[in-house]
Order: sequence, then structure tokens, then C-alpha cells
Amino acid sequence: MANNNDMNHREVFQLHIGSAGIEIGHRCWELYCLEHSLTADGNIVNGTEANVPPKCFFSEKKNYRPRALFIDSNCSTMDTVKSSKYRNLYSNDQFHLLANNSLESVLDTIRKQIEDYDNFDGFIISHAMNGQCSSFTSELLQKFASDYTKKTIVTNSIFGSSIDVSSMYNLLELAHVVIPMENKAIFNLCKHRLEIANPAYANMNRLIATCWSNITCSMRFKGSLLTDLNEFQTVLIPFPTMKIISSFLLPLIPFSCSTQKDFKSPSVYDMCVPL
Repeated sequence: MANNNDMNHREVFQLHIGSAGIEIGHRCWELYCLEHSLTADGNIVNGTEANVPPKCFFSEKKNYRPRALFIDSNCSTMDTVKSSKYRNLYSNDQFHLLANNSLESVLDTIRKQIEDYDNFDGFIISHAMNGQCSSFTSELLQKFASDYTKKTIVTNSIFGSSIDVSSMYNLLELAHVVIPMENKAIFNLCKHRLEIANPAYANMNRLIATCWSNITCSMRFKGSLLTDLNEFQTVLIPFPTMKIISSFLLPLIPFSCSTQKDFKSPSVYDMCVPL
């Protein structure tokens, strides 16, 4: 069974930390399954064998599973994922509930997950800058800096109304590429650009997932740039200290206009105007 992505076969391990990280991660994997013709339990949709899921994001045994770990200090958000339509996409050992000595336990789980990788590329971490797991994320980054010195760390960092200064310092010090997104900005995009009257977290998380689908597109399909995490550093980062990358997503077309042939999408300039 031929895979168009064998040439870019560098495994990426994704960590979804805290309620925000888990919800965003779940929406991302939901979208990746749709894009790579996978059913909700990780099997290829009949008749679509040519679109084999990429090994960089999925492992293949009896079915395809995300290369991911969901981590939280309480089980409510993880239980929501476990009871969702995509519950059979993940295995039980991909969910980790934080408790005493959790950092070492998480690191051990990660080692077991990646020990069979042929060409491990690095980590993508989805997390919120504030919340119960923000300090854990900082501790984890510190361990990665010493244990995985040659691996690239890219973060999907969600900002709220307040920012933990120490967490921000650790993030900029220890991650290689930081792609921040602000809750209020995502909310405004859903409300004013997508014309959703009362945006819910599900709407916001799906928009974030769509953005990450575009960011990782060249890694998962046949691309010429940004085909692995190392290229995120070499292509996007001009100097080591300038590691914060702004993301844009165009066009944003409201559902009500999706069938209009004469719909004019806002320009990049229009999208940059503060809402």
C-alpha cells in the first residue's frame, strides 16, 4: 500500500495538556481523520486507499492511531473525548491523569510511546498559558530541554485575558517555535467573520484546528516547505530569539455565504484590522 508521505517519514509526537489543549487536540484529530479518509475508529474508508494517513502523525497496527498523549489534572475533559464519536480512535494509555510524581510518570509514558519511532522529529504541544496545568507545562518543557536536546518543540499556546509571566518566560526560553492564539481574538473571528451569533468553545476549537490543519499540511501531504518540524525553525525563525510566529487563516467564509459564487473574501489587510 503506497504512502505519498514516506519521504517525509519523521514521527511527530503531540501533547495536549489541560482542558483547552485536550479539546483543541481532539478537534485537530477529528479534522485530520476527515482529511485522510479515516473513520472514527481509525480505519481507512473503503475505496480511498490512495490517501493513506501519514506516518508522521499516525501509527499503524490494527488500525491507525494518533501519535498523541492527552494530559490533565482532572478527568472531565478526557472523559468527554472518551465518550465522543472518536472514542475508539484512541487507546486508554493515551490519556494521563496528573497525580503525585506525575512529571516522571508522564515522561516515562512518552518514552514508551516514542521508543519504537524510526526517525523521531519532535513535539507539538497544545496548551493554555493560564490554568491548572500551566506550571506542569513549564516543568515538562524544562525536562524536554535536557532529555531531548536535538528535537524540535513547537507549541500551540492559547492566551486568555491574563498571562503567567513565569510561564511565558519558560515558553520563550525552552520552546523552539511558539504559535500563540488569543481566546478573545478567536471568539471575535467566530462572531464577526463567521457570523456565529453566540460562539461556543466548540466553534473556537474547530477554527483553531482548521488553522493547525493548514500549518501542518505540508508535513502530512506532499509539500516542498515545512515538511518537518526542523524546517519550522530554519524557514520561519530568522533569529533564535524571534520565535513567536503569527498565524493567519484566509478565507473565512460564513456558512450562509458558502454557496454564493459572488462572495468576496476579506483581504489580508481587512483581516488584520482590529475587531
